[in-house]
Amino acid sequence: MPNLVASFRRLPRDVQLFAWASFLIGISSFGIFAVLFNLYLQRLGMGPEAIGLLLGGGPFIWAIGSIPAAMIGARMGNRQAMNLGVLIQIIAFVLLLSAGFLPAALQVGWITTWWMVVWLANALNTVNSTPWIMAVAAPEERASAFTAQSVLLSLGGFVGSLVAGLLPGIIAKVTGMDSDSTTAYWITLWLGPIAFTGGYYLLRITKPSPPVKTPVATHQAAGIPYLTLIFVGILVFLQVSGESLVRPFYNLYLDSNIGMPLARIGVVFGIAQVLPVVLSLLAPSILTRWGATRAMIAISFANALCCLAMAFILAWLAASASYIVFMSIAPIAHVVRTVFSQESVDARWRTVVSTATNIGTALGQALFTVLGGFLIAGYGYRSLFLSGAMMALIAWIYLRIGKRQNAFDATLDSPTSVLEEDR
Repeated sequence: MPNLVASFRRLPRDVQLFAWASFLIGISSFGIFAVLFNLYLQRLGMGPEAIGLLLGGGPFIWAIGSIPAAMIGARMGNRQAMNLGVLIQIIAFVLLLSAGFLPAALQVGWITTWWMVVWLANALNTVNSTPWIMAVAAPEERASAFTAQSVLLSLGGFVGSLVAGLLPGIIAKVTGMDSDSTTAYWITLWLGPIAFTGGYYLLRITKPSPPVKTPVATHQAAGIPYLTLIFVGILVFLQVSGESLVRPFYNLYLDSNIGMPLARIGVVFGIAQVLPVVLSLLAPSILTRWGATRAMIAISFANALCCLAMAFILAWLAASASYIVFMSIAPIAHVVRTVFSQESVDARWRTVVSTATNIGTALGQALFTVLGGFLIAGYGYRSLFLSGAMMALIAWIYLRIGKRQNAFDATLDSPTSVLEEDR
């Protein structure tokens, strides 16, 4: 652990600030909102189809906004565009939660409007943050930089999940309201924009830097690398599909089908955020030893096994363990995809490939979150988990074909790349 801390401290100051900002943002997005938001919507009277449409509509707006976000980043700089996105998200979260002051008949429409704005601003953040970190960090620091961000994001999710599981009960006890009341959930959700504000401050104090001019280094520098963009976009779409079927609805599943108390759901989600911290630390060595293709093949197969366990093992302990393992794999997959996609193109195309990655992620989340809501309503949760297993296996087949065709290796010219396949 001391070596890990020392390694983190050797990273550039701006990378460290970005990682700590991710911690605070993780408290909100991957902790408090991940545990409570759809439970809050359910208690407002929304069914799984409506919740699926709302949660899936956000990533769809994210996909639409990704190309304009890249254009804005190219004009005003990646750092400034990223900060603007976080600021807009804070404002949108505050306005979204202001629905609690409105008449019940207006709440769902108000929440839907501002939820879409949150995701539109998220495009500015996610599209521009990756190429900015690539410019700030030296080539040998990039895997560690994204690993640090993933670790602290997961830690933030752990803290936020515990808060989300415990605070509504405490609020209910102090105020005398029902522990399962909508108001207790609503009050707790207000910690989300507060945490985001802390993250925005850390990003604001990073140093502005001029665009980095990098000499042409690959055969793709002469034009837009369409084949790489298509390959990476499809890969991301397939890999996030299983996660998008499971993640938005699993707290509803534990609540309604397993009958798990909210405090225990918070603990499960917290463990599912903190265990990836340990596994994320393995990402750089996995990339070095296995290479991108082998790592992502293994990840896809493991995701399929987890979804099958969720479908057929109904005991609460097994259901919790399956979800924890499933979510522990996600950060490693994110680090592998991020570093690979950014290293696979010349520096001037990094914002473009970041856009393709975000579009693939957003479309996968949008389509399969909406599909998940209708699967639950029509066929139950088992169909949801079996669909997740099927998509993970399709991703596994796609990667196997890509490995045989050397689709990954063809994009990499540097023999010293951290992602180069073992020969």
